[in-house]
Amino acid sequence: MNITSEQMPTESHTQSISSERLKRGLVGGALTEAIAGIGAVTLTIIGLSGVAPMTMGAIAVIVVGVGLLSEAGTLVAEYPAIISRTRKRFRDKIEFSAGFGAEGLAGTVAIVLGILVLLGAEPLVLLPSAAIVLGAGLVLTSAAISFISSLNLNFLLDGHEDSHEEHIAHVALGTAMGVQVVLGFAVVVLGILALVGFIPSSLTLVAILVASVAALMDGIAVSGRVISASTD
Repeated sequence: MNITSEQMPTESHTQSISSERLKRGLVGGALTEAIAGIGAVTLTIIGLSGVAPMTMGAIAVIVVGVGLLSEAGTLVAEYPAIISRTRKRFRDKIEFSAGFGAEGLAGTVAIVLGILVLLGAEPLVLLPSAAIVLGAGLVLTSAAISFISSLNLNFLLDGHEDSHEEHIAHVALGTAMGVQVVLGFAVVVLGILALVGFIPSSLTLVAILVASVAALMDGIAVSGRVISASTD
């Protein structure tokens, strides 16, 4: 009897530590993406104003890539903890894995292309290509965001039911996911138009700007959802 009573606080304490680590990981990755989005928006606006447009675009692409890679890395690291606490269908878990996998791949490719432009490669080919990759990544990432949106995060993190505030954050995240898909497709279209030579410089920067805004919205929505559950 004494052994059981001594073990229970230990198990509860371990679960609490695990929940806190999961919260910090999810919020940290999402906020990094949001901050990257803010930085990239600023850089592309500077580029659109005429100050070293291709250089600003290349740096912005790298920054957005880092943001996507950061969130994907967080989801990879926390994947076992998330999956072990849910009873989602196998198909949903596969879509979740594919979503953050696509996000990480898109971020990596964007970083590489941005660096190549800074090293002197053809910007009007590589930057539109990077924008297309980012747009596709944003669209495919919606599967991972949809998975997170469908979770009862209060139960996932603390074992409690959803609060009213968490429900509002859930709706906000679902809305942001839909907007992200639309923006992702817009980025792909703009990137293709720039790649075929239609106002390439301006459309490339606009495509990167739209991708940056989408990353910013995604980061804010995901972090807001987790924080709303954490503070209940």
